[in-house]
Amino acid sequence: MKKSLFFLSLLLTISIKAQTKKTELSAILSNLIPEKEVGNWTLKKSNAVSIVWKTPNAVKGKKSGKIQLVLGGEPFVFNDKYIKEVITLNGTTAGYNHIFWDAKTFYWSDPLNAVKSYLLKNKAFKLTTIKEVNQGFSNEYYAKLEIPMKTTAWIKLSEFNNKEEMNTYFSMDIFLSSAALNKAIKESGN
Repeated sequence: MKKSLFFLSLLLTISIKAQTKKTELSAILSNLIPEKEVGNWTLKKSNAVSIVWKTPNAVKGKKSGKIQLVLGGEPFVFNDKYIKEVITLNGTTAGYNHIFWDAKTFYWSDPLNAVKSYLLKNKAFKLTTIKEVNQGFSNEYYAKLEIPMKTTAWIKLSEFNNKEEMNTYFSMDIFLSSAALNKAIKESGN
Protein backbone atom coordinates (compact mmCIF):
# COMPACT_ATOMS: atom_id res chain seq x y z
CA MET A 1 0.00 0.00 0.00
CA LYS A 2 2.81 2.40 0.91
CA LYS A 3 4.54 1.67 -2.40
CA SER A 4 1.33 2.39 -4.31
CA LEU A 5 0.86 5.73 -2.54
CA PHE A 6 4.51 6.65 -3.14
CA PHE A 7 4.25 5.94 -6.88
CA LEU A 8 0.93 7.78 -7.11
CA SER A 9 2.41 10.86 -5.44
CA LEU A 10 5.49 10.62 -7.70
CA LEU A 11 3.28 10.47 -10.80
CA LEU A 12 1.24 13.46 -9.61
CA THR A 13 4.43 15.44 -8.95
CA ILE A 14 5.79 14.64 -12.43
CA SER A 15 2.42 15.53 -13.96
CA ILE A 16 2.28 18.89 -12.16
CA LYS A 17 5.88 19.73 -13.13
CA ALA A 18 5.14 18.86 -16.77
CA GLN A 19 2.16 21.21 -16.78
CA THR A 20 4.14 24.14 -15.37
CA LYS A 21 6.95 24.19 -17.93
CA LYS A 22 8.16 27.72 -18.45
CA THR A 23 9.18 29.08 -21.87
CA GLU A 24 11.60 31.92 -22.59
CA LEU A 25 10.28 34.67 -24.86
CA SER A 26 13.31 34.12 -27.12
CA ALA A 27 12.26 30.47 -27.65
CA ILE A 28 8.75 31.60 -28.62
CA LEU A 29 10.13 34.06 -31.17
CA SER A 30 12.65 31.58 -32.59
CA ASN A 31 10.03 28.84 -32.91
CA LEU A 32 7.00 30.82 -34.11
CA ILE A 33 8.71 33.19 -36.57
CA PRO A 34 8.98 31.10 -39.74
CA GLU A 35 11.66 31.03 -42.44
CA LYS A 36 9.18 32.52 -44.94
CA GLU A 37 6.54 35.26 -44.60
CA VAL A 38 3.79 32.77 -43.72
CA GLY A 39 3.92 30.27 -40.88
CA ASN A 40 2.58 26.73 -41.12
CA TRP A 41 -0.51 26.12 -38.96
CA THR A 42 0.80 22.66 -38.07
CA LEU A 43 3.70 23.82 -35.95
CA LYS A 44 6.59 21.46 -35.27
CA LYS A 45 6.78 20.17 -31.70
CA SER A 46 9.58 21.78 -29.73
CA ASN A 47 11.00 20.99 -26.31
CA ALA A 48 11.77 24.70 -25.88
CA VAL A 49 8.16 25.82 -26.37
CA SER A 50 5.25 24.53 -24.35
CA ILE A 51 2.04 26.09 -25.70
CA VAL A 52 -1.23 24.43 -24.78
CA TRP A 53 -3.38 25.13 -27.86
CA LYS A 54 -7.15 25.45 -27.43
CA THR A 55 -7.57 23.59 -30.72
CA PRO A 56 -4.94 21.57 -32.58
CA ASN A 57 -5.77 23.29 -35.90
CA ALA A 58 -6.55 26.84 -36.93
CA VAL A 59 -10.21 27.82 -36.88
CA LYS A 60 -11.21 30.64 -39.28
CA GLY A 61 -7.62 31.81 -39.61
CA LYS A 62 -6.97 31.89 -35.86
CA LYS A 63 -5.27 29.63 -33.34
CA SER A 64 -4.65 30.52 -29.70
CA GLY A 65 -3.17 28.87 -26.68
CA LYS A 66 -1.79 29.48 -23.22
CA ILE A 67 1.82 29.43 -22.17
CA GLN A 68 3.85 30.12 -19.06
CA LEU A 69 6.36 32.70 -20.30
CA VAL A 70 9.56 33.87 -18.68
CA LEU A 71 11.68 36.85 -19.62
CA GLY A 72 15.37 36.29 -18.92
CA GLY A 73 14.51 33.57 -16.42
CA GLU A 74 12.09 35.92 -14.64
CA PRO A 75 8.55 34.45 -14.52
CA PHE A 76 5.35 36.47 -14.69
CA VAL A 77 3.99 36.12 -11.17
CA PHE A 78 1.12 37.76 -9.28
CA ASN A 79 0.20 36.90 -5.67
CA ASP A 80 2.79 34.07 -5.81
CA LYS A 81 0.99 32.43 -8.75
CA TYR A 82 2.41 32.04 -12.23
CA ILE A 83 0.43 33.88 -14.89
CA LYS A 84 -0.50 32.00 -18.06
CA GLU A 85 -0.07 34.23 -21.09
CA VAL A 86 -2.19 33.99 -24.25
CA ILE A 87 -0.47 33.62 -27.63
CA THR A 88 -2.65 33.94 -30.74
CA LEU A 89 -1.70 33.20 -34.34
CA ASN A 90 -3.74 34.96 -37.05
CA GLY A 91 -3.70 34.47 -40.82
CA THR A 92 -5.37 32.82 -43.77
CA THR A 93 -5.82 29.22 -44.84
CA ALA A 94 -2.30 29.41 -46.33
CA GLY A 95 -0.82 29.98 -42.86
CA TYR A 96 -0.35 32.53 -40.10
CA ASN A 97 1.24 35.95 -40.67
CA HIS A 98 0.60 37.61 -37.31
CA ILE A 99 1.57 36.53 -33.79
CA PHE A 100 -0.12 38.29 -30.90
CA TRP A 101 0.85 38.12 -27.22
CA ASP A 102 -1.73 39.74 -24.97
CA ALA A 103 -0.45 40.03 -21.42
CA LYS A 104 -3.73 41.67 -20.34
CA THR A 105 -2.48 42.67 -16.90
CA PHE A 106 1.26 42.88 -16.66
CA TYR A 107 2.61 43.14 -13.14
CA TRP A 108 6.01 44.66 -13.94
CA SER A 109 6.49 48.36 -13.49
CA ASP A 110 7.66 49.03 -17.06
CA PRO A 111 6.80 46.10 -19.39
CA LEU A 112 7.49 47.87 -22.68
CA ASN A 113 11.06 48.75 -21.72
CA ALA A 114 11.60 45.36 -20.06
CA VAL A 115 10.70 43.49 -23.26
CA LYS A 116 12.55 45.98 -25.49
CA SER A 117 15.68 45.69 -23.31
CA TYR A 118 15.41 41.87 -23.33
CA LEU A 119 15.24 41.81 -27.14
CA LEU A 120 18.14 44.27 -27.49
CA LYS A 121 20.37 42.25 -25.12
CA ASN A 122 19.73 38.94 -26.90
CA LYS A 123 22.75 38.35 -29.16
CA ALA A 124 20.75 36.08 -31.50
CA PHE A 125 18.40 38.96 -32.43
CA LYS A 126 18.99 42.20 -34.27
CA LEU A 127 16.44 44.83 -33.25
CA THR A 128 16.19 48.09 -35.21
CA THR A 129 13.91 50.81 -33.82
CA ILE A 130 11.50 52.28 -36.37
CA LYS A 131 9.37 54.53 -34.20
CA GLU A 132 8.54 55.26 -30.56
CA VAL A 133 5.35 56.99 -29.46
CA ASN A 134 5.09 58.13 -25.82
CA GLN A 135 1.77 59.63 -24.78
CA GLY A 136 2.05 59.45 -21.00
CA PHE A 137 -0.58 56.81 -20.24
CA SER A 138 -0.09 54.97 -23.55
CA ASN A 139 3.17 54.03 -25.23
CA GLU A 140 4.02 52.20 -28.44
CA TYR A 141 7.30 50.93 -29.83
CA TYR A 142 7.78 49.73 -33.41
CA ALA A 143 10.84 47.80 -34.56
CA LYS A 144 12.31 45.47 -37.16
CA LEU A 145 13.38 42.12 -35.66
CA GLU A 146 15.89 39.92 -37.46
CA ILE A 147 16.70 36.36 -36.38
CA PRO A 148 19.19 34.28 -38.40
CA MET A 149 17.53 31.87 -40.87
CA LYS A 150 14.06 33.37 -40.22
CA THR A 151 11.94 35.86 -42.14
CA THR A 152 12.26 39.46 -40.97
CA ALA A 153 9.59 40.20 -38.39
CA TRP A 154 8.09 43.59 -37.53
CA ILE A 155 7.02 44.16 -33.96
CA LYS A 156 4.74 46.54 -32.14
CA LEU A 157 4.93 46.71 -28.35
CA SER A 158 2.03 48.53 -26.68
CA GLU A 159 1.41 49.46 -23.08
CA PHE A 160 -1.45 51.27 -21.43
CA ASN A 161 -1.26 52.40 -17.81
CA ASN A 162 -4.61 52.24 -16.05
CA LYS A 163 -4.11 54.45 -13.00
CA GLU A 164 -7.54 53.63 -11.54
CA GLU A 165 -6.77 49.90 -11.42
CA MET A 166 -3.05 50.52 -10.83
CA ASN A 167 -2.22 48.01 -13.59
CA THR A 168 -0.31 48.15 -16.83
CA TYR A 169 -1.79 46.38 -19.83
CA PHE A 170 0.75 45.13 -22.35
CA SER A 171 0.64 43.48 -25.76
CA MET A 172 3.12 42.47 -28.43
CA ASP A 173 2.20 42.16 -32.10
CA ILE A 174 4.61 40.36 -34.42
CA PHE A 175 3.91 40.89 -38.11
CA LEU A 176 5.59 38.83 -40.81
CA SER A 177 5.49 41.65 -43.38
CA SER A 178 6.32 45.34 -43.27
CA ALA A 179 3.00 46.12 -45.00
CA ALA A 180 1.11 44.67 -42.03
CA LEU A 181 3.18 46.80 -39.63
CA ASN A 182 2.53 49.95 -41.69
CA LYS A 183 -1.20 49.16 -41.60
CA ALA A 184 -1.04 48.82 -37.79
CA ILE A 185 0.78 52.18 -37.51
CA LYS A 186 -1.89 53.88 -39.67
CA GLU A 187 -4.73 52.28 -37.68
CA SER A 188 -3.27 53.54 -34.39
CA GLY A 189 -3.10 57.08 -35.77
CA ASN A 190 0.64 57.40 -35.16
